[in-house]
Amino acid sequence: PPIPLLGTCGATAAGVAIGAAALWFLGWRPARSAENRVVRSIISLDMPLELSSDRVFALNPSGMEIVFVAHGSGDDHYGLYRRRLDEEQASPISGTEDALGPFFSPDGEWIAFVQNGRLKKVPAGGGAPVDLGEAAGAQGGTFGPDGSIVFNPQHGEGLVRLAAGSTERTTVTTVDRARGEAGHHWPHMLPHGKHLLFTTE
Repeated sequence: PPIPLLGTCGATAAGVAIGAAALWFLGWRPARSAENRVVRSIISLDMPLELSSDRVFALNPSGMEIVFVAHGSGDDHYGLYRRRLDEEQASPISGTEDALGPFFSPDGEWIAFVQNGRLKKVPAGGGAPVDLGEAAGAQGGTFGPDGSIVFNPQHGEGLVRLAAGSTERTTVTTVDRARGEAGHHWPHMLPHGKHLLFTTE
């Protein structure tokens, strides 16, 4: 029955409180936690690259590789470059000229990005990009653990979802103009795939 159960929990809690008070009066003190230190790392580039103005980069979930937007000397087009953190050289990712806003899948197998008004994804290990449909602006995107993608197709709009292996869109959020919202951008899926964070402007 619920009432005796609650009574038992209350008595146990009181006993714990009394025990904690006794330890305190006997001079016991919790160990002081170590001070948090900030560790900074600088990743330099060994080749003449110019980063894009938004400075967007994506970190592989393994923590061993970054992907960023840049262009090389004599190249008029920005594209995606990858750099393993245990290596010195960054290398371009083929087929990603004029790419913006890269983001990794949770397993690190895919990199999604916007290219010339189209959402695309490319195998992280190399290969041809896969077209996923129209995306007029790079306002952020995120993979779910099931391979689905949630993204903003255009500045000032809400978020939409693509199921894994599909280009059919379903609405995730609707912008509430009456409340002064101007758009839902930069989504980030939480690890369990049931909730996501995003910015409301």
